[in-house]
Amino acid sequence: MKTKLSTIITTVILFFLTAAASAQTNFSGTWKRNNEKTDAGGLSINSVVSTMQITQDSNTLTIKGTNKNSNGEELSSYTDVLKLDGTPSERITNANQKKQMSVKWSVDKKQLTQSSIYKDEQRNVVQTVKLTFNLSEDGKMLRVLDERNFDEKSFQLQDVFDKQ
Repeated sequence: MKTKLSTIITTVILFFLTAAASAQTNFSGTWKRNNEKTDAGGLSINSVVSTMQITQDSNTLTIKGTNKNSNGEELSSYTDVLKLDGTPSERITNANQKKQMSVKWSVDKKQLTQSSIYKDEQRNVVQTVKLTFNLSEDGKMLRVLDERNFDEKSFQLQDVFDKQ
């Protein structure tokens, strides 16, 4: 009886430890750019989205981004649907470029890195972007390390968003 109870307790403990180890950060929410904390890395602040609506389930991460000017007028918007298993997805951008994207979780599943390649109509790579998402412990601030390469130049931005 003691052996059976011990086996059951051990199984339950291992189940919860495995579930906790595989838990991934959930980035869902409405996020607004914090202009004071964002460092656009020498680019216009408008190159960083103004707001993001992120919806995450067990299979996908959907990011609806909007850019607005200082008057609050919408400049552009997009929707990226990313497969959390790391398989690539793609969409056509507003500039008629093919954007190929994939994501990868950090080992501890607290960070998510999105890698994107933009190609023109002749299939030439015109831009690469790597976004690394980090959520604050209290879940109220989202930091995105934004590394971009285009026009033979590299830019590193620190995008900061507050949860709405």
